Amino acid sequence: MTCAHSIDKASCKLNASFTQKLTDKCSIGSPAHKGGVYGIAWSPDGKLLLSCSGDKTCAIWDVETRERATTFNMGAAVENQQVSCLWQGKHLLSVSLSGDINYLDVSAPDTPHRVLTGHNKPITCLALRGKGLYTASHDGAVTLWDVDTGEGRRVGGQGHGNQVNGMRTGKDGTLLTCGIDDTLRRAVASAEGEVPSYTSDATPLGAQPRALDHLADEDLTIVATVKELAVIVGTSKQSTLPINYEPSCVTIDPKSKHVAVGGADSKVHIYSLQGTSLTPVTELTHLGAITDARYSPDSTYLVACDSNRKLILYTTEEYKLAHNKEWGFHTARVNCVAWSPNGLRVASGSLDTSIIVWSVQQPAKHVAVKNAHPQSQITGLAWVDDETLSSVGQDANTRIWSLPTS
Repeated sequence: MTCAHSIDKASCKLNASFTQKLTDKCSIGSPAHKGGVYGIAWSPDGKLLLSCSGDKTCAIWDVETRERATTFNMGAAVENQQVSCLWQGKHLLSVSLSGDINYLDVSAPDTPHRVLTGHNKPITCLALRGKGLYTASHDGAVTLWDVDTGEGRRVGGQGHGNQVNGMRTGKDGTLLTCGIDDTLRRAVASAEGEVPSYTSDATPLGAQPRALDHLADEDLTIVATVKELAVIVGTSKQSTLPINYEPSCVTIDPKSKHVAVGGADSKVHIYSLQGTSLTPVTELTHLGAITDARYSPDSTYLVACDSNRKLILYTTEEYKLAHNKEWGFHTARVNCVAWSPNGLRVASGSLDTSIIVWSVQQPAKHVAVKNAHPQSQITGLAWVDDETLSSVGQDANTRIWSLPTS
């Protein structure tokens, strides 16, 4: 391991001397840490040393006495292992295996002064909560972001522990997620403005879920699994409909109670939600596997995208083409779509790393954001307001875009 900053020859000699003394101390059965030491950093005056370890602690050492001055206990979970550290002026920082950056507090060694939370794995899902954003990655980590400040806070409790494939928000900030542990789970906030934590309730799905959508007013969720479409009210499964295709997305129109499910069979399957049962209505055929579909906020349109680089806009009255213009300017598979709150624009994200914003009123008009996530495909989009778009990608980044209407 090499240091991220340069040190002079005197520091090198002191470092070597201190390391040798620690080695001598270890040889008599008293190691500095109970796990591997993954980083060290000097205090500005060279009198103290900060170390971080796989034993989930950091420590401050007095160089002259070779004694431990302070121990920072970072937690008990595997992700609390400390893999790097830095002593920058008056700030002591460490990096957890989870990717969290911790500002250590000498006066309260068991509670970091501040924790910067994010993702270090590809982001798979994105959901809007007021002016906040939920993001989930394939390791099961779920983060709530404040769009104005950029602060991220981790959703607590026992979540999926593996990839999240679907995510929506419900009433009072409730978060619903489905993961490849084949369950639907809920995270609930104890107070307004607080970050929710997963409850102990988990609805078994019986097969791996691919996507979900939620009607907040009825607390009704439809989950598309590889075997069936499940209608769930609260935490109770009310009905199932077997399917013979692999679904990729699901969207519910609250006005007509129509449900659109995209499939790997290159079709958008339209169902009618009658109470808690689903009845087939029609099918819309594309030239490539369907990757995403969304009803417009006013229930007038349905937009669907596919692996053939196309977006198709349908009217919901008879599911006919809304215009004769081709929305096919992506150069690779389109992964996701999202409606602006006013229903006048549609954003699409693609494997080609770009975002394109399409105008419903002027179908021939579009705005392209090239390399929105450089060298990384776009995996999710959500409009914060009519001129602000959020995007997530396989690069584990969440980005905010200003897209004025004129």
